[in-house]
Amino acid sequence: MLKTTFNMLLLSMLLPCVVHAQNQQDIYGSGLKLNLNNDGSKFVRFIFWNQIWVRHIENNPGTAINGEPSKSTWDVGARRLRVLAYAQVTPRYLILTHFGINNQSFATGGASATSGTGAYGAGKKPGIFFHDVWNEYAIVPAKNPTTGKVNKRTLSLGAGLHYWNGISRMGSASTLTFMTIDAPIVNWPLVDVSDQ
Repeated sequence: MLKTTFNMLLLSMLLPCVVHAQNQQDIYGSGLKLNLNNDGSKFVRFIFWNQIWVRHIENNPGTAINGEPSKSTWDVGARRLRVLAYAQVTPRYLILTHFGINNQSFATGGASATSGTGAYGAGKKPGIFFHDVWNEYAIVPAKNPTTGKVNKRTLSLGAGLHYWNGISRMGSASTLTFMTIDAPIVNWPLVDVSDQ
């Protein structure tokens, strides 16, 4: 037990990492971007991100994991694995899709299964699903396509599946900019309940 804890602590201290906090710049750059024309105004862009957890838990006496008594538990879990792709097809028309997997590990999480213990069973499978699939048409775009001047006001109309809460996407938390602490689950009331 002590040896496992020491090894995990040592490993976490030796792993190099770079942290960008409170950064106003676009730290992602252009990501994986494929231009569809010479000037780059039409493109397809892909963004990939994940949040991997390594956990060690000292269990209460009598705790059983999948029917077996266990003094401690450790696992590696994929808290989030995500892919976002969007295409600016014309200066006015945008298509976006965002899909991924939540809470997949060796011990807990994943999508519904047909057997085993707990709400999701021991025989779990990856629960890949769409978070967002929508399109948007700029009635009044940010930049006038004819003159090239910036418009003072914009107006867009869109439709599709989205995971925004409330009347705007600004009321929802973003998983793309998390650091080490996860957001409260109240930000996503349907995660691992009915997702899709």
